[in-house]
Parts: sequence; C-alpha cells; structure tokens
Amino acid sequence: ALLHSIVFDVTRRRLLEQTLREQQKLLHSMTEGTSDAIYIKDWAGRYLMCNSAVARYLNTSVASILGEDDSAFFSPEDAHQIMEGDRRVLESGAVQTYEEHLTMHDGHHTFLSTKGPVRNVNGSVVGLFGIARDITGRKRMEEELRARDATQTAIIENQPGLVWLKDCDGRFLAVNSAFAKACMKNHPAEVIGLRDLDLWPEELAEKYMADDQAVLRTGTPLNVVEPVVDQGMLKWFETFKAPIFDTQGAAIGTTGYARDITERRQNELLLRENEERLSAATLAANLGVFTYTLNGSKTFFSPEFHALTGLSPGSSLRLSL
Repeated sequence: ALLHSIVFDVTRRRLLEQTLREQQKLLHSMTEGTSDAIYIKDWAGRYLMCNSAVARYLNTSVASILGEDDSAFFSPEDAHQIMEGDRRVLESGAVQTYEEHLTMHDGHHTFLSTKGPVRNVNGSVVGLFGIARDITGRKRMEEELRARDATQTAIIENQPGLVWLKDCDGRFLAVNSAFAKACMKNHPAEVIGLRDLDLWPEELAEKYMADDQAVLRTGTPLNVVEPVVDQGMLKWFETFKAPIFDTQGAAIGTTGYARDITERRQNELLLRENEERLSAATLAANLGVFTYTLNGSKTFFSPEFHALTGLSPGSSLRLSL
C-alpha cells in the first residue's frame, strides 16, 4: 500500500491571523482607553460595535446595545435628531463634525460628534462610524463666561466716565465705549491687547504706566487728577485706579475709572487767577479790601484791611447788610 501525504505551507496564513489578532487587541485598547463614545452602525442605524463609554452614557451594557437603533435608548425627538445627522453623513459620504444636544438618564448632555462613512471593499457606503465627546462641562463654562462678560459689559458701559481693566503687563483686557471713543477707536474690541503707549502721547502714557506699577507694587488704590487726550483734545480727568487680586491674594492687574473734570478745573483755575489778580491789585493800591457773601461768610480780606482795622487774620467779623 502506498501512503500519500500533502503538506501545505500555512506560515503566511498564521502570520496574517496573528497580525489580525494584534490589530484587534490594539483597536480594543484604543476604544476602551478613552472616555469618548465610539461606535459603528449599519445603513439602517443599528449598532454593530460600540465601546464601554457608549454603554455608560446609555446606562446599559454593550451586549444590549448591539443590533438596536437609537430609538431604543432616546426620546423620539432625540432619536430623530441623531438619525437625521446619520442620514446626512450616509448620503454625503463625507466626514462631518457637529454638536448633538441629548437628554440622557442623568440629565442633559452636549456631545461634539464626528461621524464618517464606512465603506465595503467596493467603496460603497454600508454604514457609519462615530466618535462623540461629552462637552457638557465646557459648554456650561462657556455659558457662564458669556453671562459674566455680559454682566461686566453692562456694568462698564453704563458708567458715565472711562472704564478699563488691564493685566500686569499693562495690556487692556476690557474697556467701555467711552474709553474707546476717547482714544479715537470705533469699538472697545479695537483697544483689547493694546497698551498705553499704543494709544496716548508718550509722556502721558509713561505716567499712566508708572501709576499702574505703583498700584501693583503697593496693592493700594490711587486717586489722581491728570491730563487725558480725549478725542484729540487735552482735558483733565479725576482718575481712580485699584489693583485686581486673584483668589490667592496676588495682584494680577488693575482696574480704573476716570471722569472728566475739565470744566470744574477751569473754574477753579479761573477763581484762583481772580483771587491772585485781586490780591495783586489791592497790594498795588495799598487799599483795605474785603468781600463777603450774602450770608455773611468771609471770602477775601486784603493784608491792608487787617493793617487798617487792627484785626488779626484769624479774627471773626460780622457785618450787618
């Protein structure tokens, strides 16, 4: 009797099988090692594959998800939203990224979803893959920041003077419209990121920066009367500057408010000039001069008046008018 045997070389097949197992392990490690929801669906929207993150979001097991579509886990409204997004991807054959707002078992969630087509060996679209990242916390923070910004804007815009916020390097973080108008800008956004040297004459800018540094160094507010170029005109402003502290008490910037006192200062200067002129005139004429208001309060006594009357400068004098 003859014994016949056939030997097949399966080395290549074994290597391919080993490579496939290693790739499957790698894919499993990748999908299970992320908090993002990863899944594959067929053309009808049935789940063919999903990771544990999908099961956690849906509050069920992976096994109970496979073979089901989204109507088994979401409200009709949410399921329709998901399926419409899937349909657009399947029909376009292109990868798309957009936000999905869904109600889960533990409340409302916002997902940033990236979906793309799955093709067979012939290139035909037979399903889709999806990667969804829960951005609920980020969206909540963004809404809180928008609300805070709106409140801040409302506060500074309703101030009659110039209002601003700066960081420690002197860059403007926020200003109101009055401030932007003063430095010949059309909108407050045009000032953000600039410094005093970008907006004002060098001499004034350096003074403003020195005041800011003093506030940051001492940690105490500063109140000054200073010149400001308002729409190209030099005016006088009363300025209040104060440090901004973080939660640890470190100074992280400054805030300021300035109001136009040009008219008041001009009146004060005019009054001082009149008093000096009157004093000079009485000295030249060697006259005893005094002025009183209608209620009898003293406003001015010349030195000659005291010399003629013998009254000391601190003496009280009542006149009957």
